[in-house]
Parts: sequence; structure tokens; C-alpha cells
Amino acid sequence: MAIRTRIPHSALLPFTTNLSKEYMTYESPDRGETVFHRMAGSLQRTLVSKSPVAIRYDRWRDWYKIIEAAESNPALEEALSKAELIYAEK
Repeated sequence: MAIRTRIPHSALLPFTTNLSKEYMTYESPDRGETVFHRMAGSLQRTLVSKSPVAIRYDRWRDWYKIIEAAESNPALEEALSKAELIYAEK
């Protein structure tokens, strides 16, 4: 469930000379772990913040994709093997 709130754009930019009635929408697809903002009516959004938990999750997801890709990519498989050796030496 996404969390959304609307804040007047003029409240976000108090020093602006353009006091339009546009609103900035803040959204979180993961209950506040990652927060995006966009102008009301726009589909383009910008990352505002990401929690350490969300960053860690993204890294785990990326590693999963790398491991899957290594099955059909010999160079990637070799790089993973080297990384595993370095990790095992700890």
C-alpha cells in the first residue's frame, strides 16, 4: 500500500516568486522506506530519500539478478567465483 500526502508547492519553496496553486505529491510504495515526490498531475517522480533497509534490499535484489545472469555469462561466473574466494578468506 502506498502512502501519499499532498503539500502546496509554495510551502516547499518559501522563497519562490511564483505562488502557483500547484501541489507537490509525496509517495512511498513501501510504507516510508523509499519516498518520491512529483508535481501533481505529472508522472515523472524524483527520489527524495531511501532508508538503509531499502538500500540493503535493493542490493540483495541486484545480487540475485547477478547470480542468475552468471549462469549464462562465463565472465560474470568467473568474477563471482573470485568474489566468493575473497569472501571465504575473511
